[in-house]
Amino acid sequence: MKRLLTFFTLALVLVACDRQPVGVDAPDALFAKPDKPPKPPKPASAELITFTGDLEGSAEVAGCCPNAGPFPEYTMTLVSPPFPAGIAETHTGNIFMNSLGRKVEGDYVVQFWWGEEPDNDYFLEIRGGEKVEDKKTKALTVTFDHEEMTIIDPDEGSTGVFVSFTLTRAPMG
Repeated sequence: MKRLLTFFTLALVLVACDRQPVGVDAPDALFAKPDKPPKPPKPASAELITFTGDLEGSAEVAGCCPNAGPFPEYTMTLVSPPFPAGIAETHTGNIFMNSLGRKVEGDYVVQFWWGEEPDNDYFLEIRGGEKVEDKKTKALTVTFDHEEMTIIDPDEGSTGVFVSFTLTRAPMG
């Protein structure tokens, strides 16, 4: 009798484990959190970008400067000397600038290009500089002191000039 009772108890436990608990009549979908509505897109952040020294310019720019673009329009004056007479003037073109790494000291890149035809642009690039970030105002200042800038002339090829300038990026609003 004891064996028979043990057998029935074991069978009852197996049947109970094979069924859902009492009171649960739907899968876990009833208890899932509802989907959140999508967040609205963030507006492009505007900043005041200012160059002083051998490169001069100041403009409020929106959406500068993710690596994949867009590359905003910017008006810049190239001072002579150090820039050669053929390009030492005010140009409206496109600009890109960014840090080459958060913890890389002195590695900042600035690129500026202009031209009447997309395949026939003048192109300037400089890498280096000394970054100083004001944590309170979130302004970034990069100082380039007598560093070589590459000039790519669509007709004459690549040359270099040594320039000194300060770049300031300050958020608007």
